[in-house]
Amino acid sequence: MSERILYPEWRDQNRDTKYPFSDSAKMRNRHGVVIPNNLFVDAIIHPIGGRERMYLSRVIIQYDRAVLFIGDVGARERCFGIIPFSGTLSDKVELQDQFGRPAGLLLGSDSSNLLNLASWGQGSHEFDIEDSEFCANVCVPLPVNGGIRGFILEDGTYVSGDVWFVGENGVILDYVTVERRDFTAEDNQTETLDGIVINVVGDPLFKRKFCDNVFQTPRFIKRIKVIGPNGQIILTPDPQGNINFYTSNRLSSDSPLRLIGTENGIIVGVVSPYHGPQ
Repeated sequence: MSERILYPEWRDQNRDTKYPFSDSAKMRNRHGVVIPNNLFVDAIIHPIGGRERMYLSRVIIQYDRAVLFIGDVGARERCFGIIPFSGTLSDKVELQDQFGRPAGLLLGSDSSNLLNLASWGQGSHEFDIEDSEFCANVCVPLPVNGGIRGFILEDGTYVSGDVWFVGENGVILDYVTVERRDFTAEDNQTETLDGIVINVVGDPLFKRKFCDNVFQTPRFIKRIKVIGPNGQIILTPDPQGNINFYTSNRLSSDSPLRLIGTENGIIVGVVSPYHGPQ
């Protein structure tokens, strides 16, 4: 009795078709390099900033690996994936963009078919859209607008995902919510936006941080002991950190005591009837 398969497995069903390439794809370039129909059985391609008509634009064959580039109508190298020819073999080719962000996945029919790319010969093999376009249902174009997806550091490192901003050296960060009005709309609609306000207030102790060999740590007065004929009293600063000195005529209407403020502190003196303050 012959075996009858009513519902073939996904890999078996698509092994001999062009899928995930388009039915109109030529599957060869102008130099006669042929892309096997059974190279891949499925794919999902979603690079950030991708546009329509994604296709296999270039394959670089090296002695130890193959690098596959995916392009579209806007860029020939929107993302890429690497197939190693040694080590652990896999039928999955993970795609990423130039910043290392995930951009999709190519699923090979099996790992041995992917290794057959080495028979193309070392070098760069170019393809046009008509040669190797992917079908529309495996392509997910993602626009670049819609918020910040990441940023680049001074050394060229790209940072994305969860990011913490910490203010230091006199920089204070505030989280704010603002209302933005769209004046181009007929009804002047508003939308609520979240944002970060960066306040650069400066670091009052910058000399201590950057000039340790020059900066002398000031020694502030914490308490003052006043000794008088009736005993002594300890003076401490008020909540603002101030200790106030005043001259008074409570004990004498012509008190000789004088307080003179200078840039470097306070001079406490006594007035002489002949020579002025002493």
